[in-house]
Amino acid sequence: MNCHECEELLSLYIENGLAPEERQEVENHLMECPGCRSLFASLKEVTKVFHGFPEFEMNPHTLVRLHNIDKKKRKIQAISEFLLRPAFQPVLAVATVFFILLSFYTFHPKKPEINMAIEKHFHKGYSTIERFFTHVESFGDSLNGYKENFLDSLKTIPVFQGSKDNNS
Repeated sequence: MNCHECEELLSLYIENGLAPEERQEVENHLMECPGCRSLFASLKEVTKVFHGFPEFEMNPHTLVRLHNIDKKKRKIQAISEFLLRPAFQPVLAVATVFFILLSFYTFHPKKPEINMAIEKHFHKGYSTIERFFTHVESFGDSLNGYKENFLDSLKTIPVFQGSKDNNS
């Protein structure tokens, strides 16, 4: 037996937790090795000191809370593993950029001017869409009786027919 193996078994040796064969091997090693014998003596002294301490009775509520720490830790660990997955990292990057831009907007000293510019562009875009739909409606009205003929001719264009493989 080498010193490393003996050091690992010393606690069990002191507590009489070894099988007889292992116990004999540890005793043989302790007779031969002064370093391990010194470590064993130190461990025995520490054990005697600890036996002198009074027993501490723990509150049952505290025990339940201590056992629940592991459950909370596992839950937090599962959440962190989910958030750190490579597939989720682009979402986190986009969220980070969004919150940075939101904070710049929220705390910018010229926020009222920014709001007016956004409102101006919004209304400009809305009026453009409104004009587009007006033109589309006027185009449909200008076709009058030709509307059905126009739609039928559009259906004959190969782009609007779909693939012929689906029909077979």
